[in-house]
Amino acid sequence: MELFERLFRILRSNIDYGRKTGSSFREEQAGYRRDQSRSYAGGSSKNNNNRDPRIAAYFANLEVPYGSDLKIVRESWKLLVKQFHPDLHSSDAEKQKMANELVQGLNKAFDEIKKYYQSIGRN
Repeated sequence: MELFERLFRILRSNIDYGRKTGSSFREEQAGYRRDQSRSYAGGSSKNNNNRDPRIAAYFANLEVPYGSDLKIVRESWKLLVKQFHPDLHSSDAEKQKMANELVQGLNKAFDEIKKYYQSIGRN
């Protein structure tokens, strides 16, 4: 059931992109606080035009605000991979396949954010 909840949260975060919302699931778990004027993916609402939507989707996939430090992104990535690792769902082949796709998506999101930070000189 957790896999379906995860897929729903990813879908919801992509739909809510650009809207003003409360804290994301990962922020609530980690206890992060944000300025109320920020949108779901982070940053002020005035700077929404400057954001790369592709990178913002990767941040949303890892459930961290847009522009978070790489350390926070890495921590969230590790927690999510640990939670949805395919080996934990080995009893059901369909769930294992879905978990494998989820983890591949998380790995791609983390790699793309890392590349993005390297390209702008922010490590």
